[in-house]
Amino acid sequence: MQLPADWQKRIDAASLALDERATLLRERYAVTQAISEARRMIGKTLFGYIAVRFAKTVAAMMISLLLLIVLIDFVEQLRKASEVSDVSLMALLQLSMLKAPIFLDKAFPFGCLFAAMITLTQLNLKMELW
Repeated sequence: MQLPADWQKRIDAASLALDERATLLRERYAVTQAISEARRMIGKTLFGYIAVRFAKTVAAMMISLLLLIVLIDFVEQLRKASEVSDVSLMALLQLSMLKAPIFLDKAFPFGCLFAAMITLTQLNLKMELW
């Protein structure tokens, strides 16, 4: 029995969505396993200490990136709106802030990478790593 074309498209889309979800769950499981292995190898206290320092550095990096992204986009919005006289600065700032999560999502992996490098460098300078 042949299914209608739109049903087949829906089935294919649902199958693709399930495959993507399964891939995400496998990746999350692998990360969970890596974290539990790291805890077992270096101990709870040291793992917690490094994790807290890394979390603080990631938060600082994300806030810095957010401010930088909003500032750059705000200047770009000012440049574009220079021809229009009835646009307020607050509206341009709100528009820049609404665009920020899109750019921050793209910059998140780099922020984590730089935060890891900064954290390890700080630990190394204080001779907390051997």
